[in-house]
Order: sequence, then C-alpha cells, then structure tokens
Amino acid sequence: MSEANVANLLPKYMEKGSRGPFCVAVNAFLTGHASAWGMPDSEFAVDQLYGGRAVELMKSYQSDSNLEDDGGCGPKTRTAMKEDGFDVDVVANCLPGVTVFVQPDGSEISWSPQGAAMAAAAPVPRMQGGDC
Repeated sequence: MSEANVANLLPKYMEKGSRGPFCVAVNAFLTGHASAWGMPDSEFAVDQLYGGRAVELMKSYQSDSNLEDDGGCGPKTRTAMKEDGFDVDVVANCLPGVTVFVQPDGSEISWSPQGAAMAAAAPVPRMQGGDC
C-alpha cells in the first residue's frame, strides 16, 4: 500500500484537545510561522497537545491564508499547509505513535500510521449466510 493510500485514512479533522505526535509536528509548524510573522512565541511550548495557544496560532495562520479562521485543522487548512511546505500526509506517516484526533462533534479517533497501514492492508471479511 502506498503512503498516499495510508494518508487517506488520516482523520479528516483535528480540533482543540487532540494529542499525540502529529500535534507536535503541527505545533512546530505553527511556531515557525509565528516567528516569521514576528509574533512572540516564547509562551508557546511545542508539545503533544493541540490546545488553546496552538488553536490561536492556527486561527492567525488561517486568517493569513484567507481561510475560515476556526482554529481547527481540516482539509482546507491542510491543503494550505502543504502549499507552505508542510506536507501533512508525509509527516503523519513518518511519526511513530498514536495521535488522538478530536473531531468537530467531540468524538475522538485514535490513529497511527502503523494502525492505518494494517487496517488498509487487512482483507474485508465476506459475510456468510446467517452472519449478522
């Protein structure tokens, strides 16, 4: 299975409260952009939580990128990030460990590149007569 196919299994959204290695990478991207914008980022620790400060930096990034500044990291934001040199799909598939992606409805999806690769490669069981 190609990396692109595995990346397609990456949860569609990342909202405040998401946590894990992918959040570290997004937070580092945002910190880099904050520095380029001349924003003070000394109060922002790059860690595994996509929390309040990260959401505020994301809103600034989205506004500067002419996107809806909701602070979430969804498909349009990820496309803009890729255009700015941060390839979300490649990064996500290079990071070991599990990231928990909070979705807009508050639900959580645990994701890892290893788990996505296994799920994508697993055969879909066929139902037999009488199976429910």
